[in-house]
Amino acid sequence: MARICYIGNFTRIYDEEGIARSLEKLGHEVIRIAEQGYHSASIQVIVNEKPDFVLFAKLKIPMVWREGFFDAMKKYHIKTVCWIPDLFFGLGRERYIKSSDSFFRADVVLTPDGGHDKKWKELGINHKLLRQGIYDEDCETGATYPVEHSIAFVGTQNGEFPYRQKLMMELAQHYGKMFRWFGRMSANHIRGKELTSMLQSTQIIIGDSVYSPHYWSNRVYETIGRGGFLIHPNIPGLEEEFSYYKHFIPYDYGDFGGLFEKIDYYLQHPDERRKITEAGRKHVMENHTLLHRCKRLLELV
Repeated sequence: MARICYIGNFTRIYDEEGIARSLEKLGHEVIRIAEQGYHSASIQVIVNEKPDFVLFAKLKIPMVWREGFFDAMKKYHIKTVCWIPDLFFGLGRERYIKSSDSFFRADVVLTPDGGHDKKWKELGINHKLLRQGIYDEDCETGATYPVEHSIAFVGTQNGEFPYRQKLMMELAQHYGKMFRWFGRMSANHIRGKELTSMLQSTQIIIGDSVYSPHYWSNRVYETIGRGGFLIHPNIPGLEEEFSYYKHFIPYDYGDFGGLFEKIDYYLQHPDERRKITEAGRKHVMENHTLLHRCKRLLELV
């Protein structure tokens, strides 16, 4: 079993705590080092713990200590592993990849971006694909919530992805009050049990992700795993993890007419929705939880 020092935010399941608990459920030892309390003596704490590796996401520690952190880990031969849930290429945050004090200096960098292997290699970054996942206890089964909404989307207003604004406008104009947009100004607007309740009490959830081949957001796993009925854009690679029309319903980017046809059809066929929803939730629970991701993390590291 591995001994892991984990630098992160452990106050919420959907930050690093869900991963830490998943690693512990698998029998590994996790020494939590809170980013909020990181100080000059934290490096010595890590060294004294003699971990197999140090894990972190964006390494949100004071900049003055970040350079020293990487130097110390090299000095004491402690492997560093960055597991970050975001897409970087093609977005404004891409500039962080080349930053001299970036978390991308880690010995191993894990992201859900499966479409830029060549670029990672050209930059000399030891990148490996590791998808996101849902905390296993959030794959709720047996719950029944009365229908409250017909159609909904959950996600922020992303200025770097104009397609989302167009999609939201088309849905609002076509369906009026039947359509709801949750989390528009804050990704943390709805979480936990409240998110599960909203997903299960909505007839159809519209998915969306900044377009990049072989990348999709964690919204896919969260929606299907919590028992939501998902209609999502067809992204290359997604069919390798989910069966179309069995676990969720695909549509082509920009084909709003085709999207509306599928929405209208499934609004009128609740039995088909229930069958797909349950098959999808079971599939996520059996293949795409953080337990599965943490097993893969240890294999990659």
